[in-house]
Amino acid sequence: MVTKIGQVKNRMKNKLTIVMYHYVRDAYNSRFPNINALQINQFEEQIKYLKKYYYFPSYKELVNCVANKVDLPKNSCLLTFDDGYADHYQNVFPTLLNNKLPGYFFPPAKPIQENVVLDVNKIHFILDKMINQINDLIENLFEFIDENRNKYDLKSNDYYFKNCAKPNRYDTKEVVFVKSMLQHELPHELRSKIIDRLFSKFITDDERSFSEYLYLNINQIKIMINEGMYFGSHGYQHFWLNKVSRDEQELDIKKSLKFLRKINSPTKNWIMCYPYGGYNESTINIIEGLGSIIGFTSKPGISKISDRYNLKRLDTNDFPKSSKVNMNKWTKEILQ
Repeated sequence: MVTKIGQVKNRMKNKLTIVMYHYVRDAYNSRFPNINALQINQFEEQIKYLKKYYYFPSYKELVNCVANKVDLPKNSCLLTFDDGYADHYQNVFPTLLNNKLPGYFFPPAKPIQENVVLDVNKIHFILDKMINQINDLIENLFEFIDENRNKYDLKSNDYYFKNCAKPNRYDTKEVVFVKSMLQHELPHELRSKIIDRLFSKFITDDERSFSEYLYLNINQIKIMINEGMYFGSHGYQHFWLNKVSRDEQELDIKKSLKFLRKINSPTKNWIMCYPYGGYNESTINIIEGLGSIIGFTSKPGISKISDRYNLKRLDTNDFPKSSKVNMNKWTKEILQ
């Protein structure tokens, strides 16, 4: 992998730029036009921009850096792709091949092995359909909460909205509220029931077909691995690992490693990508004990390789989507 910046001369220990991607598709032209996706031409242009300034180490180079303290060029950059979407085979893989670049992919194993749709993705597509009627969706959610308040000893609707409806760098407060309630705030059993009912009502009741449409399959993954792409762990069920017990964490991670063995991806010096960016000291102890060499978070920033289980990542939106612009602040931070 080459770069136009002198990678041999320009070395700065302990720094690594990691870019995070999820959906890469022309959503505006699909049946889910509001899904938060990077357009294909924008991805291609962003790759051109990154190639102007960065060096892209292979998995073997990365392991050699961490395990054997072999410096990487200071402008080293990893391209990471979360959640195992079919987009990554259809729209990402060809671009990486054409540019001779390695990609680092982190699919949760359960949807690929069991042909189900993860709750997190059901939420994405429910929000896609209801984004222009978000208050109606919240009213639906409140109705479910009202129906189950006594059974699950739930707090008031006002309490939940006050504590969970807080905007972030990606979403409005209403969207954050729906995600928070359905991802972790409500009891697991209840939120799964609510998500299933909303998904069946607004999207489809044929979950298997939707799963096959949405996610990578084993054959596609093996093709990508054979062409030099790396696949690591994103858990089995895509849990918030910091919100479940240590035993549940360990079981989930071990099941994900069994999946890595099935697809012939390394289970020695393997890479962990924490689902939702959620993890704690127990998570780190577990993955280190199971042979993981590094862990990717979703905290924004340039990584310090020495902090190897807490590596920060930048979002695709932190970089230009055109190859014709000057270097941005993150690139300047590394090169100047």
